[in-house]
Amino acid sequence: MECLLYSIVMKTEIEKLIDPKGWVPWNNKSNPPTTITYGEYMNYEPGSDVGNQVKWIGYKPKMTDQEAHKYTVDALINHNGWLRHTCVPYNGSL
Repeated sequence: MECLLYSIVMKTEIEKLIDPKGWVPWNNKSNPPTTITYGEYMNYEPGSDVGNQVKWIGYKPKMTDQEAHKYTVDALINHNGWLRHTCVPYNGSL
Protein backbone atom coordinates (compact mmCIF):
# COMPACT_ATOMS: atom_id res chain seq x y z
CA MET A 1 0.00 0.00 0.00
CA GLU A 2 1.18 3.52 -0.80
CA CYS A 3 2.33 5.80 2.03
CA LEU A 4 -0.06 8.74 2.41
CA LEU A 5 1.51 10.66 5.28
CA TYR A 6 5.10 11.32 6.35
CA SER A 7 6.27 12.71 9.69
CA ILE A 8 10.05 13.09 9.73
CA VAL A 9 12.09 14.65 12.56
CA MET A 10 15.62 15.60 11.45
CA LYS A 11 18.61 16.96 13.36
CA THR A 12 16.43 18.07 16.25
CA GLU A 13 17.31 18.53 19.91
CA ILE A 14 14.85 16.29 21.75
CA GLU A 15 14.70 16.85 25.49
CA LYS A 16 14.29 14.11 28.08
CA LEU A 17 10.66 15.10 28.76
CA ILE A 18 9.69 13.25 25.56
CA ASP A 19 8.20 9.82 26.22
CA PRO A 20 10.91 7.17 25.59
CA LYS A 21 8.54 5.43 23.15
CA GLY A 22 8.86 8.55 20.99
CA TRP A 23 5.34 8.49 19.59
CA VAL A 24 1.88 8.32 21.13
CA PRO A 25 0.03 5.06 20.43
CA TRP A 26 -2.54 5.31 17.67
CA ASN A 27 -6.05 5.75 19.19
CA ASN A 28 -4.38 5.00 22.54
CA LYS A 29 -4.53 1.27 21.83
CA SER A 30 -3.50 0.13 18.36
CA ASN A 31 -0.69 0.61 15.88
CA PRO A 32 -1.12 3.29 13.21
CA PRO A 33 -2.16 2.44 9.66
CA THR A 34 0.64 1.21 7.39
CA THR A 35 -0.01 4.23 5.15
CA ILE A 36 1.92 6.43 7.62
CA THR A 37 5.70 6.74 7.79
CA TYR A 38 7.44 8.14 10.87
CA GLY A 39 11.16 8.76 10.56
CA GLU A 40 14.05 10.10 12.60
CA TYR A 41 17.42 11.30 11.36
CA MET A 42 20.40 12.38 13.46
CA ASN A 43 18.43 13.77 16.40
CA TYR A 44 20.32 14.49 19.61
CA GLU A 45 20.03 14.95 23.39
CA PRO A 46 18.48 12.51 25.91
CA GLY A 47 15.02 12.33 24.33
CA SER A 48 16.46 11.16 21.02
CA ASP A 49 17.43 7.68 22.23
CA VAL A 50 15.60 5.26 19.93
CA GLY A 51 16.38 2.14 21.97
CA ASN A 52 12.96 1.92 23.65
CA GLN A 53 10.84 3.37 20.90
CA VAL A 54 7.76 1.93 19.23
CA LYS A 55 8.14 -0.96 16.79
CA TRP A 56 5.55 0.09 14.22
CA ILE A 57 5.85 -1.08 10.61
CA GLY A 58 6.08 2.50 9.29
CA TYR A 59 8.55 3.74 11.91
CA LYS A 60 12.16 4.30 10.81
CA PRO A 61 14.16 5.24 13.93
CA LYS A 62 17.53 5.57 12.22
CA MET A 63 17.08 6.79 8.67
CA THR A 64 20.09 6.61 6.37
CA ASP A 65 21.43 9.68 4.57
CA GLN A 66 19.80 8.42 1.39
CA GLU A 67 16.39 7.94 3.07
CA ALA A 68 16.51 11.32 4.84
CA HIS A 69 17.57 13.23 1.72
CA LYS A 70 14.11 12.61 0.22
CA TYR A 71 12.68 14.98 2.86
CA THR A 72 15.11 17.92 2.51
CA VAL A 73 14.34 21.33 1.04
CA ASP A 74 16.40 20.38 -2.02
CA ALA A 75 14.25 17.33 -2.67
CA LEU A 76 10.80 18.67 -1.78
CA ILE A 77 10.58 22.17 -3.23
CA ASN A 78 12.12 24.35 -5.90
CA HIS A 79 14.70 25.87 -3.57
CA ASN A 80 16.55 27.66 -6.38
CA GLY A 81 13.32 29.29 -7.52
CA TRP A 82 11.00 31.19 -5.24
CA LEU A 83 12.52 30.23 -1.89
CA ARG A 84 15.83 32.04 -2.34
CA HIS A 85 13.91 35.28 -3.04
CA THR A 86 12.13 35.17 0.33
CA CYS A 87 15.26 36.00 2.36
CA VAL A 88 14.34 33.18 4.74
CA PRO A 89 17.50 31.35 5.81
CA TYR A 90 17.46 27.63 5.11
CA ASN A 91 19.74 24.69 4.57
CA GLY A 92 18.58 22.76 1.53
CA SER A 93 20.54 19.59 2.19
CA LEU A 94 21.34 17.31 5.08
